[in-house]
Amino acid sequence: MSQTATTQINLQPLSSPPLLNPSPKLDNTTPQTPTNTNPTTSSEDAIRPALPHSSSTPEAPPGITSQAKTTYLTPSRSSLLVTHLTLVIAMASVSTGLITTSIPRMASDLSIPPQTSYWPLSVYGLTSGACLLVSGAIADVVGSNRVFSAGNLLLGCFMFACGLARTNVQVVMARAMQGVAVALCFPSSVGIIARSVVPGQRRNLAFACTGLGQVLGYFAGLLFGGLFIDTVGWRVGWYVTGSVLVGLFVFGVVWVLPADGTTGNLLNVGRELRTKVDWVGAGLASASLALLAYVLVQLSNSELAIRAPVIVAMLAVSLGLMPVFVAWTHFAEKRGYPVLIPNRLWKETAFVGVCVMMLLSYAVMQTMELFCTLFFQHVQGLSAMQSSVRMVPAMVVATLMVLTTGLFIHKISPVYLVLPTSFLCAGAPLLMALNQPEWPYWYAAFPAQALQPMSADVLFSVGIIVVSEVFPDDTQAVAGAVFNTAGQFGLSIGLALIGIVSESFIQRSPHADKSGPEALADGYRAAFWTAFGWMLLICVVALVSLRKVERVGLKRD
Repeated sequence: MSQTATTQINLQPLSSPPLLNPSPKLDNTTPQTPTNTNPTTSSEDAIRPALPHSSSTPEAPPGITSQAKTTYLTPSRSSLLVTHLTLVIAMASVSTGLITTSIPRMASDLSIPPQTSYWPLSVYGLTSGACLLVSGAIADVVGSNRVFSAGNLLLGCFMFACGLARTNVQVVMARAMQGVAVALCFPSSVGIIARSVVPGQRRNLAFACTGLGQVLGYFAGLLFGGLFIDTVGWRVGWYVTGSVLVGLFVFGVVWVLPADGTTGNLLNVGRELRTKVDWVGAGLASASLALLAYVLVQLSNSELAIRAPVIVAMLAVSLGLMPVFVAWTHFAEKRGYPVLIPNRLWKETAFVGVCVMMLLSYAVMQTMELFCTLFFQHVQGLSAMQSSVRMVPAMVVATLMVLTTGLFIHKISPVYLVLPTSFLCAGAPLLMALNQPEWPYWYAAFPAQALQPMSADVLFSVGIIVVSEVFPDDTQAVAGAVFNTAGQFGLSIGLALIGIVSESFIQRSPHADKSGPEALADGYRAAFWTAFGWMLLICVVALVSLRKVERVGLKRD
């Protein structure tokens, strides 16, 4: 492969001691090529930071063994592994599709008050967003495979719990625990791929496949959720999903997932967790994000919530903890303690830009998925199944976009992937904002569904590679946590802010019946116009943050 000019993301070595880097316990593997630690490398190595070789690096406690050299799986074993990870992530995303389609029927069956009707959807993002960083840090120490398997099993159990729920509180609690389980799965899947799949096109496709799993899982939830609602009832979808996840857990533990490279008794594992996880930073970040997510959930229920003193206090504490987290990280880096996210990463334009774009893109995706469903059902009077079928074009386009990006991301600059697809995606909320209830599906809704997934699905593949390459090899689960945290809070922010905009326009509608299709259409159009503005902002951020990044996801020799 020809060499190109050095990309702009050239990080200095981390000052914190490296963590143990466990290796898969499989035969017929290909040895990993050592990473070049020269800070003036070519573009194929420049994004990946060199690890320090400090004399202060702690040794593994007695009873714990780790292999110094990571080994990559053979193509056949890595393909099986990626397929398994993709299926689990797809099943996790099925729950979001199920809840999006089922909310109107669930609210009726369980007597969910209108002011809390968004809670089953919102609380999932709240708990997962608050737990992602902690779970990523733990996975890098105790082993990504163990954490992923635990999340897989818990996710299956709480899918059953959601189907068995008989009250609003039970549904909300089940969804909250699903968010915790997903927080265990998403970051650890990044760590598993980074340690098991050789860098280059194969790893790019592996990351893309996990993104594809989220896409296909969500749309499968929409389709089958609509089918079940109109036939056997909404609970069946949760039972089926839970059964599949439990089966995948058994299959993964017994046949697929390689053993983590660290061994030892619980006492030694506890010592590792105490000394190699930035618990203070994780606590500060998680507390800030949890409080912010709770405020956003309250705002999604009612814009008047911001007037409540407790909500104002939570918002103030949440925002105040952010500079405290930065100050703690600076303090810890000076003393050689492990840190969650090095402060200097916030100076990297591409890293910050990807996080901002992921947040905005997922906010738009949440808006389009939810409000298109509401428009079809509440304004056009369609059934749940008819509404779900109208989103099939988005599923097809999303599949093509994810796989194409994974194949070609290492060949061209990411700005040429992100900028045009984001501009095209802006047409989706624009078309839905102009759409009239009496128009046929093919006039505006169909092209809107075809354009809808372009930005988020390309950004997922680009973003996960960029973020994984600015973090060291032994903190890849934390890298996945940072990336997924941006996406999860995009979902929460999108639901809260768009909900406020939509509700305000509904109440200001000239139509007397505020729950009628005419007034609802006014509110939904306002939501789509807001999403259109966010998409234009993504285009600006992409141009500014990625214009100097030449290529990512390159094979390292």
